[in-house]
Amino acid sequence: MDLELRQLRCLVAIVDTGTFTDAAIELGVSQAAVSRTLSALEHVLGVRLLHRTSRSVTPTTAGVQVLARARQLLAEADNLVREATTGHTRLRIGHAWSAIGRHTAEFQRRWAARQPAASPKACAIWLSSARRSTAAAIRTPQWAANPVTA
Repeated sequence: MDLELRQLRCLVAIVDTGTFTDAAIELGVSQAAVSRTLSALEHVLGVRLLHRTSRSVTPTTAGVQVLARARQLLAEADNLVREATTGHTRLRIGHAWSAIGRHTAEFQRRWAARQPAASPKACAIWLSSARRSTAAAIRTPQWAANPVTA
């Protein structure tokens, strides 16, 4: 059996809501389906992920590790869907503003004027100020460069 995103979503929902019943409501499935999905995930991974009592559900040591990775994987899957459906990707570039010294304020003003929809943390970067220039090359993901044709 393969690992499925719905299994990871189920684990996250159980931990976030605190009960199988509330997780079922959040996921729009039955409580029995949540229980079966979690059992299938535990079977695939070969470890118990949650301590269950009649009053609480808490992650095991392995469950804490799996939960952290599940959140990352689900976020990445959401990003993949967003990128594939919109054609836009997010590029974050760190830059030491002090590297352009006295030109920092002017660069920030020009950036905001030319890129009103872009946050300083995202998008492509341009910089051409006082004989200094920096360029960032954006590599197109392979799946976007070679779209599937019908």
